[in-house]
Amino acid sequence: MSERFYIFIVGLILVSSLYLEQHLVIYGIAAWLMLESISNVRLPQLLQKARKIELSPDMRTPDKPHRFEFSAIRAWHFMFAAFVLTTNALVNQYAVDALWPLPWILPLTALAAGVTTICPLYSLLVYAGFKDA
Repeated sequence: MSERFYIFIVGLILVSSLYLEQHLVIYGIAAWLMLESISNVRLPQLLQKARKIELSPDMRTPDKPHRFEFSAIRAWHFMFAAFVLTTNALVNQYAVDALWPLPWILPLTALAAGVTTICPLYSLLVYAGFKDA
């Protein structure tokens, strides 16, 4: 499983959970992504080691030298989970109804990134200086 397909699956689960209002699934996925970003043990990485193959993230990124010794994938996981957690908490727990589109933005872009190989957040992180995977 490549990172691109993994991002697509995460986006698909989150969009369907948002549509069906399954908040525990959303919080579980966000916690899983946080755990992956903190520990640097990711599901696609484990599956590639088990199958004894090596796949690239399959994402188009700008050619920039990295300034930080921190992977852009790890930063993406952390920022994605933090955004999903905070927007869902604001909209669902604290009833800030004016912000209802915010929980949908990043899962839909993750879904689109899985299809098109262009993830704006990942490209921005690589451009900012995080290490490309």
